[in-house]
Formats: sequence, C-alpha cells, structure tokens
Amino acid sequence: PFNITLNQGETYLVQGNSCQNLSCDLSGTLVSSLNNGGNGKNFAVFGGSQCVNIPNGCYACDHIVDQMLPICTWGTEYILPRLATKSYDIFRFIASQNNTSVVVNGGAPFNLNAGQFLDQQLNAGSHVVASKPISVTQYCTGTTCDNVNSDPFEMVLSPTLQVIDDIVFDAFTTPTITSTYVNIVTETSNINNVVLDGNPVPGGSFTPVPGSTFSYAQINIATGSHTLNSAAGFLAYVYGFGPANSYGYTGGVNVKKASATFNINLEDSTYAYFNFNDTLKCGKTTITVISDTSGAIDSTWWNFGDSPTIYKGDTITHSYGISGSFVITYYYAYTGSNICGMIGSGIDSIQKTIHIKQYIPFSIGTLNDTTICRNTAFTQVASVSNGEPPFSYQWSMGGNVFSTSQTGSTIPANAGQVKLVVTDACGFKDSVTFMVSFYEPVQINMPMSQYWICEGNSITINTVTASAGKPNYQFNWYHSGMPVGSGNPITYVPSAPGTGMVIVTDDCGSKDTAYYTVNFYGPMSISEVPDVEICRGKELSLEVTASGSTGSYAYSWELNNNQLGSGNPYQFNPSESGLYKVVVSDACSTKTAEFNIKVLDCEITIPNIITPNGDGNNDVFVIKNIEYYDNTLMIFNRWGKKVHEANNYANDWDAKGLSDGTYFYTLKLDDGSEHTGHITVLR
Repeated sequence: PFNITLNQGETYLVQGNSCQNLSCDLSGTLVSSLNNGGNGKNFAVFGGSQCVNIPNGCYACDHIVDQMLPICTWGTEYILPRLATKSYDIFRFIASQNNTSVVVNGGAPFNLNAGQFLDQQLNAGSHVVASKPISVTQYCTGTTCDNVNSDPFEMVLSPTLQVIDDIVFDAFTTPTITSTYVNIVTETSNINNVVLDGNPVPGGSFTPVPGSTFSYAQINIATGSHTLNSAAGFLAYVYGFGPANSYGYTGGVNVKKASATFNINLEDSTYAYFNFNDTLKCGKTTITVISDTSGAIDSTWWNFGDSPTIYKGDTITHSYGISGSFVITYYYAYTGSNICGMIGSGIDSIQKTIHIKQYIPFSIGTLNDTTICRNTAFTQVASVSNGEPPFSYQWSMGGNVFSTSQTGSTIPANAGQVKLVVTDACGFKDSVTFMVSFYEPVQINMPMSQYWICEGNSITINTVTASAGKPNYQFNWYHSGMPVGSGNPITYVPSAPGTGMVIVTDDCGSKDTAYYTVNFYGPMSISEVPDVEICRGKELSLEVTASGSTGSYAYSWELNNNQLGSGNPYQFNPSESGLYKVVVSDACSTKTAEFNIKVLDCEITIPNIITPNGDGNNDVFVIKNIEYYDNTLMIFNRWGKKVHEANNYANDWDAKGLSDGTYFYTLKLDDGSEHTGHITVLR
C-alpha cells in the first residue's frame, strides 16, 4: 500500500510493473480516500489496458477503459445480457468482502475473498446473485474469436437495484463503426412499458433470463442521439462494432447505495434472501427474516405482502395464514456519513417474492393383484397424486426390498404380498399392498377316450377343453406317436387304428397330456331275404338282418332301382312280380340283398261236394288258394251244430266220423272277406 495526494483536477496513473503472464493486472486493488475525522474526499477511478487481446490469443489487440463504480454501489444481483452478433462474452466478478458466495444461473456457488476475482465465459443471457456486494465487468472478445466485426472493450455493469427511468445517450457516428446496438434490461413485467425515441419497444424483442424476474433486449439502432425511458426502471448498455473496431459503455448509472441485504431463516436453516428457495412447501407457513446491519443500516422495517401491516425490527418471525404469492419488502434507513459521501442519508428497500404452497397429502393409485407365471417377473408402475415431488419408492416382498424406482419389477420365488412405500419430498409416507400369485398348472379335460370311425375317414375331436394355467392354450396332437396337427378342435385321417395323444401348453409353458383310442368299424354283413309268393293285393312284411360296421343302418327297398320304401321290417302290397332288393347302408359301407317276389292272382274256389271213400280222389275238403290267406273255417250240420273249426285251415277236413249229408260252412279271410255255402259229403 502507498499514499498519494491529489489536488482538484489532478490525475495519477498506476501501472503494473510487468505484464508478462498478465502479472500487471490490477483487478482487485482497493483505492480509498483517507477519512481524516470524517472528511474523506470524493474521487473517480478509471481502469483499463493500453492494448489487450480478449481472450489471450484472440486478435486484434485494442485499448479498453471504463470508470469504476464505488463499492457502496455494488450489488448482489446482476443480469448479464449478451452482446449482439457475438458467440460469447467474458465476465469478471470481483468481491468486496471475504467469504462472498457467487452463483451463476443457479449453478454451483464459488467463493471469493475481498479483492479476488473470477472470469467466466457465457454464451447466453445470465443471472448472477451473490451473498455480499460484488462488481461485474463485461468484456467483448476479439474479431478472430468468431469472425464477426468486433474488437475488445469493457463495460462495468450495474446491479439490478441501480435502475434508471430516463436517459439521453449517443450512438457514436464514425466511419469505422458499421453497426450500433443498445441492450435494455428491465423487469419481465415491464417489457411492454419501455419507450425508445418515443416509440414503445415491442415486448417480443425481450428474452427472459432464466431464474430471474428480468428480461433483456438487443436493439439495433442508428447512430446519433437517442432517448430511452420507462417509469418502472431499466438498465442500458450502448455499443457498436466495425472491422477490428468497437466501443461500449453503460447508458447512465444510478449510484444509490445498493449493498443492503437480509437473511431468511426456515426451520433453523438460514439463507441469504437471493439464495432462498422462494416456495414454502410441505405445509410450512412460518419464516424469520433477519436484516444485515453490518453496513450503514440504522433502522429496518418489514412488510410481508399479506396485509398492509409494517413490522419494525432487525429480526421478525411471520406466519402466513393462506397459500399464494407474497412480496416481502425490506425497508432500511442508512446514514450518509457511514457510506458514500456523495449519497447522503435516506430510506431504500429490497423485495423478495415468496410462494406459500398448500400441501395436499398424496395418495398412491391402486395396484391390482396380479397373477404371473413361475420364474417370470411382474411389473407394476406406481402413480402418485398430490403431495410434494420428488417421490422416493420402496418395493418389498417378504420383507426384502427389490426396487427403489417408480417401477417395481422382480422375479418372486414364492407367491405373496408386495408392499410399496412412497415418501414425498416433505417426508410424508403412504403405502399400498397387492398380492402376487402364480398360475396353476394347466389341466386338460377329455370327456371321450374312445372314438370309432370308418376306415379311411377323418376323425374330428371337439370335446377337449383346458382349464387353469394361463390362456392362451396351444394344443398339439399325435397319433401312434406321429404329429397330426395343432389347434382345437382337430380333424385328421388316421392311417390305422391306434392311440392318440393331445398335449396342451399354456402361456406359462406348463403342460398336460390326455390319451384316447381310435378304432375302425368292422365290415357290415346282412342276411338273405327269401323269395316270396303272395296274392295280389295282400300286404307283405319283409325283414333283413344287418350286423357289424357302425350299427346304425339305413334301409332302402327297391324294384328296378326305384325306391319303394324304407325301414326294417318293411310292409307293402306288391303289385308286380320281379327281382326286388334291399340296400342296407351306414356311414362306412353299403350292402345289398336281392330276392324274388311272385304276385299271384289268389281267387278262393270252394267245392260243394267231397267223397271221402279212401280212393284218393276228392277225399278231403280242398279250398283252392286258401294257403295264401290267414283264415278261420267253421262247418255246421243241418241243425246248426258246429262239427269242425280251424284257424288257417290247411285243406285237411275229410268229414271223418260224420254221416253223409249236407253241411254248411263259414270261411273268414284275413282280407276281411267272408265266404259261406254248403258242402255235400257223399261216400
């Protein structure tokens, strides 16, 4: 350290003594005015370089310079807008106090002590917060870095609290600058209220900066004088590019005190307000705010956004009665003699939006019982509604945990109960259970085990069913050990009688087997039908005997290949003589028997005298054609006494034991006719 004395208007140049390996960099150097009894004087500091490549090795070399802001105007939140047309920019962060934590775009924090600095290369609009006030400088890279018009320059950026509401700025007019821009930073809620040269800047020109409440716009402007205003405030950065040439500066600076901060305590954990997760979850509604009075803060007041009430004090605990979004406003009074002499005393404020999120206990969707094959895995996916994510999962069976993901899957050794325990981010738990069972082995049901078919015909088996096991079922059929097909029912043509087998397999691979026997029907045989003589008009009953084969026969009685009738026995009145046949058939074969029927004209002729004298002529009462009829014959004497009676008279009455004379007869035939008359017995 060394001291110098300057009079009004004088300047003093401090230069690094060696620039080899960049050891001449004076970044982090503290320059202050001696406070002789509180009479420190104001002064200005400009920092830069005569010719520098940014970054090292990227051309061309150019001088850079900007005015340094007083530490008391440094802030804890910055928005870093991109430079138009450039691939990336370089930013330098310098700490004013020891143990300063800096977070860029929500990433991992890095720590700096007083005077230490860190450079970062960024290719997108960024958000920076720090636990204690820091300075941020933006550097433009050389033209060969990305082969666009540019050259190194530096701009000291303003913190978000140092917004201004109205400026007039100049975009330099020079033939070496071919394009000119202004970057505008404002609250996202204010993007439709920014006016450039009397015209609103379109809201669509702004790009939100992730993790912040701010947006920025890159506006291509003409050279010359411009106006920019917005009642809600903004930050502006003016710059221009040309071939191996550039410039940039901050468009107006509000040097109010910006270093005030406060902490938030939640359940014995304390956070800087800008690092605080702005959502209270899990039913939490109470916070404690603690002001940072390490600077020149004299008094503090608080409003928590849920009522107009103002609370005074450095530490306040507040509970919210409802859910919603609330703005905490931290008001602080500061004394000028304790800070930048040019600022004086005043009251300022910092705001932090927090959200009180209602907690709704979570529930787990129903997990249905499941049946699986042995040695296979079951899979269930948990669904959770409400609660606070992220959720952790624990699946167990028989007391053994087998999964900790949202999907539970395992191959169980035994059937039993599965338990799922879900824990949300708030530590609340819920559980559900379901049963896992195994499919029973498949069972086959074959009601018939004996099948009869005709040789050469197909067999169809359609009575086999399967139960238990896991559908779908596969049926495979074998006959005498050879495969004959699959599916159910099955139809195939056996080459010979034998044993059949069906194997049913379910989707789990379990099997069951059933056996059956296939028999061939034997040959059919039928009896002969004797030849027949019959009187015309008389009914004839014919019968044939069949055996063998299926035992289920059909009969067709035919003459000259014309069917006369069916059935067995068969009754009809033959009208003509000829060669008749009966055709006996079943599912397997046909047999035929032929026979003759002779149709006779069988007129009854009754004699009126017999001479039973033993000479062999006319000894008995002979009725011609009586043998063709069922009949009843009764003979009476002249006094009406029955002397002979016969059923189906056989032409054998010879009046033995009766005297000669006249007798009377009554003959009844089976065709319903009746004949009467007399006969004389004469020996």
